[in-house]
Amino acid sequence: MKAVILAAGKSTRTQPLTTHTPKPLLRILNKTVLEHNLDNLLGLTDEIYIVVGFLGKEIRKHIGNEYKGLKIKYIEQEEQLGTGHALTQIKNIKDDLLILNGDDIYSRQDLESMIKDEYCVLSKTVKPYERFDFISGIRKLEKISKPKRNNIYMRVNTGCYFVDSDILKYKHNLLTEMINKYCSKKDMIVKCSGEYWLPITYWWNYLEANQYMLKKEKQSMFIGEGVKILKNANLREGTILFDNVTIGGEVVDSVIMSNTKAKHNCYIGHSVIGKNCNIGAGTITSDYRHDECQHITIIKDKKINTSRSKLGACLGDNVKTGINTVIYPGRKIFSDRHTMPGHIVEEDII
Repeated sequence: MKAVILAAGKSTRTQPLTTHTPKPLLRILNKTVLEHNLDNLLGLTDEIYIVVGFLGKEIRKHIGNEYKGLKIKYIEQEEQLGTGHALTQIKNIKDDLLILNGDDIYSRQDLESMIKDEYCVLSKTVKPYERFDFISGIRKLEKISKPKRNNIYMRVNTGCYFVDSDILKYKHNLLTEMINKYCSKKDMIVKCSGEYWLPITYWWNYLEANQYMLKKEKQSMFIGEGVKILKNANLREGTILFDNVTIGGEVVDSVIMSNTKAKHNCYIGHSVIGKNCNIGAGTITSDYRHDECQHITIIKDKKINTSRSKLGACLGDNVKTGINTVIYPGRKIFSDRHTMPGHIVEEDII
């Protein structure tokens, strides 16, 4: 059995976090998304194919050709045409394949369950709100499709499959369509996730994945190496500070990435702040609506319901905010941008 991790996408829905960093290399507490999955695959296979494309050199550099005894082979998807196209870049293979999305985190328990007996798809019962594909079939997989309704809980596709190499015969840009053709010829059972599945579709899902792992580790906050906590800092529950952060303001339920400075009084709540940022004195990330409704934000010119009552801002790498900057909930400031003193960020700064 070989494992295949699909890690070639451009990850536009998580921008600006993924402008300079491929999503599989986003850090969840002390290691990247990709490393979480690789650790959970230890002992289940001796060889892993990683399909790379966007910023693939960064993945090769970070992981190398071997990871804790696992052999790593890289397959290049030169043009990002879809997950099915990515899989079919693998040639001349006759093994069973455990296929994973490179931007989701799967539990060790679920991966072990997947490869025990029959070919299968991993499902999870969630409220999909247009984000996931629906699985038809009680035990045997009948079809993967878009849900007709999005206001109910249903079994959805996690993007993790155990199949044989015949899947490569059914060429299509979408992996779900390949699976549909495959399961019409061979039996695939539907397995339900018994533990966690952390899909990182949007930037706030990245925040949620960090918070989930923090609770899993039974910690109230995470402090990386070389962090400087100034005497005026107020670090509340859910604070996650990566390496070499300097912090002097108030932080709650937020991720602040490496080498960022927020020395002065400020409020960072339910937000993600990228690498090498400088947060000016008095910067406020507004995170709560007066009408107490869930936050709506814009992703790729489309309104998305985040299903969150509290949501702050997302700043890319190298962002600088002027003093007394106020950022509306759910707004994004893309990498290498800045605000002027007193700036009120009502719309994304791209």
